[in-house]
Amino acid sequence: MKSIIICKSVHKGNTKEVAEAVAGVLDCEVKEPGEVDGIEKYDLVGFAAGIYYGDFHRSIIDFVETVKGDGKHAFLVSTSGFRPLPFFNNYEEKMEERLEESGFEVLGSFTCRGHDEFGPLKLFGGMYKNRPNGKDLTDSKSFSAKLFASFKS
Repeated sequence: MKSIIICKSVHKGNTKEVAEAVAGVLDCEVKEPGEVDGIEKYDLVGFAAGIYYGDFHRSIIDFVETVKGDGKHAFLVSTSGFRPLPFFNNYEEKMEERLEESGFEVLGSFTCRGHDEFGPLKLFGGMYKNRPNGKDLTDSKSFSAKLFASFKS
């Protein structure tokens, strides 16, 4: 199984830290969207990003909208100051729909809190300063182990 995680981590490196933990279990590379020529040679493609204004980073959305999944398997990794909320801020669901429209089969999603300094939060140093933490990284590895097991079966 050949895998890759396409990741955009901008502010604090939170998302890249989590993506690298997942990549360690899946034995794959983590690359930015501009570093990936195509996904044809991969069986499993992860998309990782921080959440900005209730959605994945624009570069990840643009990448997904320009590739054809052709039945490939995909998964999501994200960090955010806020958890996804149905009917309000369900960024995971929106991204899963984009992936399915591009022809991917989505196997799962992992999200955890990340240091958030959006808007007025910056005045107070933000929230979730110590996230992702060790438990988040352990949970991300557990997610990837289950993902790997389900993909192999």
